[in-house]
Amino acid sequence: LTLVLFQQVSLVGFLANLVAIPVVTLLVTPLALLGTLLAPLWQLAAWITQGLVALLAWLVSWPQAVWTGAAAPPIPARVLTAANSDRTDQILYWTRIGESFPDNGREQRLAKLRLQLRGIIPDGVLVRFSNISRDRDAGLALNARFARAFLAACPASARIALAGTTIGQAL
Repeated sequence: LTLVLFQQVSLVGFLANLVAIPVVTLLVTPLALLGTLLAPLWQLAAWITQGLVALLAWLVSWPQAVWTGAAAPPIPARVLTAANSDRTDQILYWTRIGESFPDNGREQRLAKLRLQLRGIIPDGVLVRFSNISRDRDAGLALNARFARAFLAACPASARIALAGTTIGQAL
């Protein structure tokens, strides 16, 4: 999932968690709680935490600690704001005809025609994400995060249907 959402995977994450979880669970948390009664225990918990942070920083510094994959090609989505007197919608959407993402009706017709001339009856889809928000930047950022999470959660066949074969397989 981290590879799909962030295009990277920690290769030392398992080892880091193997150390960090017991240290925090068995040492830091109990000492911090007891430190509310005895201040020196709070300081001991802080020192242990500093040591743990230094160890984790050392793990992250290892060569190849994080494997970075190629990012999926972006879906050429469009954004717009639709408003009337009662509400404002922030909208992110794209259309797909076959493997192309036409920007307008003319490009849609041309994409269909090109494929039909090759004997292919293209499939197509209109994908739309929206929310009610007067704050354009926040609303569009929310749509983008939701679209990424939605596509990551979809089975491969659904991603291909929504984003085409090339992009859908890369997601």
